[in-house]
Amino acid sequence: MYFRALKSLFMNLKIKYKLLSAMMGIVLFSCSFMGIICYIYFSDFMEKEAKSETEASLMNTAASLDRDINLLYKDITYMVSNSGFIQTVMDIEYGNTENYASNYIAIQPLLNNVITHNILAENIIITGKNGEFYSTSNSGLKYSQEITHVLSRLKQEKGISWSPSISTPFPTMAEENIPISFPISLGVYGHAPLITNQEGDSSLSITVLIPTRKLEEYLNNFNRVRLTATYLTLEDGTILNRPQSYNQLNPASVKAMEEAISSASRLSTNHISTLDGDYFVSVNPLPFNRLKLVSTISKKELLSGIDRLKLFTSIAISASLLFSLFIGLALSRTLSLPLNKLTENVSTADPSRPLPMFHAKYQDEIGILSRTFDNLLNIIQKQMEQIKEDERQRYRTELEILTHQINPHFLYNTLECIHWEILGGNPESAALMVEKLGDFLRLSLNAQSSATTIQDELSHVEKYIDIINHRTQEPIDLLLFVSDGLELLPIVPRILQPFVENSIKHGFTSEDGGRLVMNPVISIRITEENGELLLVIEDNGKGIDIPAATAAVYQKDNSSKIGLNNVYRRLQVFYKSEIRIEFSSIPFHQNTITLYLPIKSESNDI
Repeated sequence: MYFRALKSLFMNLKIKYKLLSAMMGIVLFSCSFMGIICYIYFSDFMEKEAKSETEASLMNTAASLDRDINLLYKDITYMVSNSGFIQTVMDIEYGNTENYASNYIAIQPLLNNVITHNILAENIIITGKNGEFYSTSNSGLKYSQEITHVLSRLKQEKGISWSPSISTPFPTMAEENIPISFPISLGVYGHAPLITNQEGDSSLSITVLIPTRKLEEYLNNFNRVRLTATYLTLEDGTILNRPQSYNQLNPASVKAMEEAISSASRLSTNHISTLDGDYFVSVNPLPFNRLKLVSTISKKELLSGIDRLKLFTSIAISASLLFSLFIGLALSRTLSLPLNKLTENVSTADPSRPLPMFHAKYQDEIGILSRTFDNLLNIIQKQMEQIKEDERQRYRTELEILTHQINPHFLYNTLECIHWEILGGNPESAALMVEKLGDFLRLSLNAQSSATTIQDELSHVEKYIDIINHRTQEPIDLLLFVSDGLELLPIVPRILQPFVENSIKHGFTSEDGGRLVMNPVISIRITEENGELLLVIEDNGKGIDIPAATAAVYQKDNSSKIGLNNVYRRLQVFYKSEIRIEFSSIPFHQNTITLYLPIKSESNDI
């Protein structure tokens, strides 16, 4: 009720006040709308930019990390193959403790070589199955039960394995370290140590310790996106070097991120919602040890810079409203005077006209103009309807003329075949051919229909093949497939039969009338793809002359038969648009004609 009263009050205002109110409303709506659009655009832009930059950083980081880790693996392999190390492994394997001191000294250059050649590794610890302990001499580490206790808690897997960071109890290594374990065992013949892939079968374990501090500095050197946290995880999402930002997260949020990481099988970025807010999680699986390189960023932090856009939008809206008020007052006064004069002239133009079909409810100048021009609008609408009806009738006539260009040769040949069947004493066969010919002509000569259904069109082709099979010694197999829901779609009548006729005439028969194919097959598939109706006709004939077939489609044939150009023209009239017809040919295997048609839900608009 209040809305109607307000509406009536507004509609009875003078033009200048309407214009002023409308301008302020338009400015308010436009500024608000543009502010929202800008916010959406820039937030989307920043998200996409961050995703692109993050994925590029992950690719560069992964390439560098792959190179450095492969170098570490090669150095470990070189150390394992050294004669001094082999002697150490054999003494551990056979419980010989007499050479412990000499072995400890012999492997020092090997351990130092691995550490100096690799920017991530800071220490190496070797523990034997009998409790032996080796490390670099300059680390100051000594054998203790505490060392073996810490290392025994590492996750034991086959082959090389990475484990989440651990706190080492050693004075020189009082920070978090990521351990990489290399289980070593003797070969088949009791020598040549190898990295074993069998659980519980190793003579000793080489543990390379990578400080999380070093790894974070390494990863941050490649990070090009502000506010992101980059780290390594196992295949199941378990974090190896836990970033500091994770310490403030709810355990449920961490679990949600780990699930998103574990499900990623290729370089990708996922948007996940957690109890702590929305996050973008980018994952790049690494080519070694089923590790994953991960980068996360909070959506709130990423879009924090857009808050300035909100402030700017608020200021712009306020300034625009003040400006529109000033301009509206000036413009309304400028426009209202000419409109009043125009109203007086229009209102006296033709007072003898009958009442309009639309009666203006309001008593302003625009209402008077509406009542005066209603009659003109009524006349224009009637004329437009008549033009449309004339156009539809023209389309119907053109389509019917094209549809009724019947090929008489098929009819003559069929009647001749019936004639010889009767003379040959086969009245049952002749009667069956007459029945099928009648069904075929009944579908062909329906002069009242400018459209048919897919179901009836396929039935028409089946009747045609039935008649052909009575006239030939080698029957043709006809295979039909229609996707569900397409059987009753409207379609131009008699568009499939010319293509089938060409397959029989030019694909299965030679120029002298001889048979080219022993088991001729024609298949018709009708499906929907990308919003288009696809009609696919295939045969196993001698092949399609594609240039000639293309010319036959687009060049008018003045003969009386229904050729490919006739089909093409009827399709254009029916759909009122360009039609695509494509050919492909593998002789005596698969010759294909594909028609791409718009999907027409109704046929009564022609």
